Amino acid sequence: MNRMRKRTAVLVAAAALCLSSSPAAWASAVTGRVTKVQTRASDGLQLVEVDGARSAAPSCATHLYFIIRDERSDAGKAQYAMLMAAWLADKVVTIHGQDVCSRWGDGEDILAVTYGR
Repeated sequence: MNRMRKRTAVLVAAAALCLSSSPAAWASAVTGRVTKVQTRASDGLQLVEVDGARSAAPSCATHLYFIIRDERSDAGKAQYAMLMAAWLADKVVTIHGQDVCSRWGDGEDILAVTYGR
């Protein structure tokens, strides 16, 4: 039972953090249809391109793609699944950036993915 309480507390804290993040804190954003999803075998890097106009990219983001910061994490796996679902369904997705290029030097890390009506 104690383990379940800890897990619930972690989930509640994560949800609170997500809800408290304001759009002003996001570095850049793009809304549109996914045009490219790429995964490299050499290092596991996963990147995505969207056909919309991007706002306020950080100076390190010299390419149009966004990158999943940690493809092995639960969040990274969920982001990849959402992006693939949007691509397969040809639906609009919104990606918010983190204002850093930590996973790869020329592509902004993904902070959040929104897919839905």
